[in-house]
Amino acid sequence: MEIKLIIISNFLNPHQYPLSQELYKLTDGGFRFIELEKIPDTFVKSGYPEYDNVPWLIRAWESESNQKEVEDLVINTPTMIAGGCVAVEKYIGKRLKHNKLTLKYSERWLKRGIINVLSPNIFRPIISYWLHFRNKPYYLLCASAFTSSDSSKFGTFKNKAFKWGYFPATDGVKDNESNYSVFHDGTGVFKIMTVCRMLNWKRPEMMIEAAKYLRDNDVKFIMDMYGSGERLNLVKQLIDRYNLNNDVVLHGNIPNEKIHEEMKHHHCLLFTSNQREGWGAVVNEAMANGCVVVGASKIGSIPYLIKDGMNGVVFEDGNQDDLNKKLHYCAIHITECESLAKEARNTISTIWSPNEAAKRLLVLAEALNNKKKAPYKDGPCSLAPLL
Repeated sequence: MEIKLIIISNFLNPHQYPLSQELYKLTDGGFRFIELEKIPDTFVKSGYPEYDNVPWLIRAWESESNQKEVEDLVINTPTMIAGGCVAVEKYIGKRLKHNKLTLKYSERWLKRGIINVLSPNIFRPIISYWLHFRNKPYYLLCASAFTSSDSSKFGTFKNKAFKWGYFPATDGVKDNESNYSVFHDGTGVFKIMTVCRMLNWKRPEMMIEAAKYLRDNDVKFIMDMYGSGERLNLVKQLIDRYNLNNDVVLHGNIPNEKIHEEMKHHHCLLFTSNQREGWGAVVNEAMANGCVVVGASKIGSIPYLIKDGMNGVVFEDGNQDDLNKKLHYCAIHITECESLAKEARNTISTIWSPNEAAKRLLVLAEALNNKKKAPYKDGPCSLAPLL
């Protein structure tokens, strides 16, 4: 079996599995995912599967023979996709010495601002690029709409950066009116959900402020909040202070499959994170389930996936007033909101699905291996603009 493409990363996770499965099918078995380390117990305990008996998975950490196989694949496979972890850097160097096509996928580099440059995980690859790799067949897959802008600040990957992301599984259910039954339930209650760890940079307090605004403007709504974390007590205090106990319900952590089901029974997903949200796969998941995303403008996936007013709603990062007004608009314009939900589902199923991303990646790899331009004008594998 000729291996045509490999992905090498720290460990396989649920956001990579669907894409990898599609690549395996589309290459007639000529794909391998190389796992460099055992999945940490903390991830297993949080619900990550361990993926035993996957035919395309090679666990380099498991045996010397596996490691030898990996070394051979790294040098001889026509195309390698490198994950954004420190352990892959040595493999990138080995390939590029042999002028082998290598695409590194990465979230944005400057999540915390310019202070991130002090991290050796950022600084060393930039130095390596300029000293060794800038004239090599080395490209960037941007798993954030802001990755290309960050890389351009250091003069790296000019005209060599492509739109990318994460591609969680979609449910595969045929699109029909039953998917949007929440828009016709006759209750007159606007159903909002939030899914996040309650952390400072997730800004859950903005969600409560938005709930207060809806209540003060006589909107009938319910806000179901899923997740836990260090700011949970602050959220509880705000709910009590604003007397929102009948309007905001805290559910804690529930399995991802249940989250997907809940998305089908809510009008919108509210997502308030700042620029530290590298991608935000919950955006893909909500859109795929016909749930309108109301998201902050600096979340990594938002500029790629959402066209404001067409398949979702974007509010200015950190702007509470903008959030309040746009969420209120959705709540009182249910017909328009349903149109957004349908277009959101269409976006994921036709452009940003695992199958479409896999097809485009193979086409892009063939083009680059033949020194041709990328054939796509938008969506995955199109040139990434500077934002």
